[in-house]
Amino acid sequence: MIAIAKNLRIRAARAALGMSQKALAEAVGVSRQTMNAIEQGDYNPTIRLCQAICRVLGKSLDELFWEDDAMKEPCFLVEKDAVWAGMLADVLKQEGIPFLQQGAMGAGMAARTGFMTERYRFFVAGEHLPKAMEIVEELFGNKDE
Repeated sequence: MIAIAKNLRIRAARAALGMSQKALAEAVGVSRQTMNAIEQGDYNPTIRLCQAICRVLGKSLDELFWEDDAMKEPCFLVEKDAVWAGMLADVLKQEGIPFLQQGAMGAGMAARTGFMTERYRFFVAGEHLPKAMEIVEELFGNKDE
């Protein structure tokens, strides 16, 4: 995880409670300077100190220290013809995997010649990508359309 993101989450959680850096430091049993160093990214707290900070701020360890925002960014999964896109959308829904579906022009549509295929691109959050890729592999294997 990027240190600055962690620091901003701690600072934001503290500010949301209207708590000063000094008050948080006292509540978890460290000096204000130590808390400042944590928020500046100059000091990596022990797991016990992380737990104490979370307890005082009412957050989980994941929320403040280990949640990787990049894992929530949409990642490209696959592009499929409309006939297969509906099936994939249904399976992703059944598996509880949130996704974005975006229309895309097929080769014939882009060149305005030949067979006009309607295609869809699927995107899932990075945290769901491995499971979604397994589903695509199960449904379609290595066959190209």
